[in-house]
Amino acid sequence: MAFIVNLSSDELGANLEKFRIEQRFTKSRPKSLSIDAALDGPPVVFLVGEALSEAGGARSRWLAWVGIAARHGTVGEVDKSITVDPLRPSARGPDAIGSRGSWCWCRVP
Repeated sequence: MAFIVNLSSDELGANLEKFRIEQRFTKSRPKSLSIDAALDGPPVVFLVGEALSEAGGARSRWLAWVGIAARHGTVGEVDKSITVDPLRPSARGPDAIGSRGSWCWCRVP
């Protein structure tokens, strides 16, 4: 299983120093998204940056950070969370990958 998390370029910029120092990231997720790490293994997390192009309003996306969802927690009554640890910067430049939503998931064979 893999998570793809979209962050705007402003959100990435505001958290860049924290990501570099702590090398971990916590994000809430819907409780309805069931994860069985014993069967699926720890989910890979792709943190994708997203920005609007100045010409024509098209979006660009790039792989910014990669990590493993090492811990799962509970946030209130309706959400759970994942903590990505370790979180590492991508060695590649802008890539056009991602999804329209904040979360998407898929099974990786």
